Amino acid sequence: MKSKLLPFLAFALILTASIAFIHAADDKDKKSEPKVISVCPISGDDAEIKEERFRTVGNYKVYFCCGRCRVKFDDLSDTEKLEKVKKAEATQDGKK
Repeated sequence: MKSKLLPFLAFALILTASIAFIHAADDKDKKSEPKVISVCPISGDDAEIKEERFRTVGNYKVYFCCGRCRVKFDDLSDTEKLEKVKKAEATQDGKK
């Protein structure tokens, strides 16, 4: 009886491990794409989605309403930038 149960348990274990591995790979792919922030972190206005008008901060692709705001953003410290981006993210998520 035990010899018939062992292959079944081994198969179940391999199947479970394979499914967990696939889900972990999917989660990794989702984390690698930056989240787009379409609210200007400086003014709070809607940002223009133009490729020449963005900055990458952590896992965020941040757009700005104008070039002046982008320059002001560039002058901030990394900590200040992340704080502004998180505020803009909350504003953006609240609009949905």
